Amino acid sequence: FTSDLIVKRFAFAQHEVGDVALRARNRTADSYEVAVDIAGNENDVGIRGSYRNTEVLNALDLAVECRKGNLASFEPLTLGSIQRLSGSMTGTLHVRGTLRNPTVAGDLTFTHATLSPTILGSLLHVNEGRITFDTRGMHFGSLVLTDTLGHEAVLSGSLLTDDYRDFGFDLRLHTERFLVMNTTARRDVPYYGIIFLDSDIAIGGDVAKPVIHVQAHVGKGTDLAMVLPASDVDL
Repeated sequence: FTSDLIVKRFAFAQHEVGDVALRARNRTADSYEVAVDIAGNENDVGIRGSYRNTEVLNALDLAVECRKGNLASFEPLTLGSIQRLSGSMTGTLHVRGTLRNPTVAGDLTFTHATLSPTILGSLLHVNEGRITFDTRGMHFGSLVLTDTLGHEAVLSGSLLTDDYRDFGFDLRLHTERFLVMNTTARRDVPYYGIIFLDSDIAIGGDVAKPVIHVQAHVGKGTDLAMVLPASDVDL
């Protein structure tokens, strides 16, 4: 069969992605040639390749060419854990294997990226950073994050996975007077305030049993408040 589908101004969770064009061809049994193009709203992404509807070794064989990706379009994929996501992304990925055990190889480069972890409230900048993908997982090299005062944190290491469902950690984080948290009082949070942090943090283990080693102290200007439920306060 042959299928051509065009969706104008496609949006996900109220974030516009752009125009999406999908073309699929079924020239032989259980084999599909696929072409997807995403254009508009500062996105320019193309996907080319094939998919075989069997559990053979290379059922997936896709090339993803991200000539430009608007990071704001991907904010809904963080499920609310990140806000104010902006910046651009470029790179090429090759996806092979099966749907249950895909392998991803290539690089993604982020330029002038900004994000705010919802739980922390701090606004972080990544002027330029690269994530490398291979059969072991995702590797960060040395990713430099800058807070709103110009202080830097360096994240290095890897997220280890062979199926993109279960992840192991091999991460290092170094901060010097870094503005880790900057939140105000709200009814729905158990803590708020400002935290400046000097630290060396190592994260190992996996999602089920992470192992975290921390050497840290808070810096001058830190002001953290904890909100206790009324039932826990003795008068």
